[in-house]
Amino acid sequence: MPLPLAPADEPRLDPLIHLKLRSAAIDPSWAPTVRQLATGEMKASALRCCGSGCRPCVNDIKRCTAAVLTSLQDPAAADEEIAGGQGGLLRRGLRRAAKGAKRRLLG
Repeated sequence: MPLPLAPADEPRLDPLIHLKLRSAAIDPSWAPTVRQLATGEMKASALRCCGSGCRPCVNDIKRCTAAVLTSLQDPAAADEEIAGGQGGLLRRGLRRAAKGAKRRLLG
């Protein structure tokens, strides 16, 4: 059974897309494609794997889209996942700033 498509005005859609792309180590420039697939603006059949082993493969993009749509099925889990993902970004940013300050202070 296919997953239901996301409404284009879903507020959690873009944060989840960026979170899933980051977790799959896919460049964020693929976000518009994942968004179009998730909302139905683009059909998944429009993307075909060429079998060359390229990265990211269109199958990676389709899996990322499926992960986004699966997360949207449970609104509470999606909110928690987004909050955890943003917290991770904040922690990494703070660690990076602290390392830079330490380097400047200690020479």
